Amino acid sequence: MSRRTISTLLCTLVALATLSSCGTQTRIETTWEIPQYTGKPFTKLGVIAVMRNKDDSRAFELAAVSKLKAAGVEAVPGFSFLPGDSLCSQNRMEQCVKGTAVDGVLMFKLIAIDKTRSYVPPTDFLVAGGAYPGWWDDRFWGYYAPYPYHYWGYWYPAYQVVRTPAYWETSTTYQVETVLYRTADNKLVWTAMSGTYDPTSDYDLGASLSTAVIGKLQKVALVPTAEKK
Repeated sequence: MSRRTISTLLCTLVALATLSSCGTQTRIETTWEIPQYTGKPFTKLGVIAVMRNKDDSRAFELAAVSKLKAAGVEAVPGFSFLPGDSLCSQNRMEQCVKGTAVDGVLMFKLIAIDKTRSYVPPTDFLVAGGAYPGWWDDRFWGYYAPYPYHYWGYWYPAYQVVRTPAYWETSTTYQVETVLYRTADNKLVWTAMSGTYDPTSDYDLGASLSTAVIGKLQKVALVPTAEKK
């Protein structure tokens, strides 16, 4: 095997490994940011998630905080500074947020969970050519027979097929609204609507969505990039 062939195979394996490690996919569908924003990038964010229940919200916040810290943004989860037993008043919430010294509040609100079913029809596959009787007496051609001996031997197996059965496939999309508020004046700075496809858990949902959100915030200079830290 040549070096070029080996190099090509290695590149292919690396590409496949990269694709398989991409995990849950999130698509940012729409965004809005305050016009002509001139403030500094946010360096410490309070992360508040409103999911289906407290446990889901907590898992989401932990994932989002982890991703923000990995991107060089200090972050604290909402469950660590907000009262967890009941809804609080505006004044109480402001006091809790001020106690963290964050310069922004990043909130994630679950809007909808959409399930779709798609029909996957049967699929036909050609049967690969197999060894012919007595192949052990002809070790080279035995593995490829009857292809070398006649074009009929290549044509005939093309009509031999196997079929996978049809089935229904269900996919789930989580629609989430994300908002960023500046704590200095409680002003809305940035919003986004997104769709996350088939997350395995709320932690997985938080990790995928926050990664996409961080990328968008970095592009509009609302959070520092990793290179600047």
